[in-house]
Amino acid sequence: ITSSRDGRTGLMNVQSKPSGPPEPSAEMLGTIRAGLVPNAGTAAKVGGWTAQTRDQSSATANRLPLLFLGVAGLSSLLLLVAFRSLLVPLKAAALNLLSIFAAYGVVAAVAEGGTLGQLIGIDNEVPIPPFIPVLMFAILFGLSMDYEVFLVGRIRELWSAHGDASRSVTEGVAA
Repeated sequence: ITSSRDGRTGLMNVQSKPSGPPEPSAEMLGTIRAGLVPNAGTAAKVGGWTAQTRDQSSATANRLPLLFLGVAGLSSLLLLVAFRSLLVPLKAAALNLLSIFAAYGVVAAVAEGGTLGQLIGIDNEVPIPPFIPVLMFAILFGLSMDYEVFLVGRIRELWSAHGDASRSVTEGVAA
């Protein structure tokens, strides 16, 4: 343990074996936070790569549903105003979220290192960095919502041009 000059702060460096898998580090982090830190008799904090990654993953996981609902809600509201329809924004939000969850499933299946992961050279389970779900959500939701706006906008233009709903949908989807 290294102490500060005034003796009020101390630093203790604890490491698991560097050659092993990440599970012992995460297990050791849990043991330190659950047993040693509360019994330290003073304010104690745990830092380092494992603690940082675990804390960031937890914070991201706790806020991800709020991000999903907030973005889907605001984009639905914008589509409601733009197209004056309740069904179009609800369908768009539901299908966009469904496609994003499917993409998350594929990423999880690949990261597990099973058959799907082995197709691209991932033999063992690999961790997914905490920023990946947020980045995937932003890109996939943006792309799918753009597609929805262009598609429905084109259908609406065609309907305004000739008034035939069936023809407008057919030509709009075809275009």
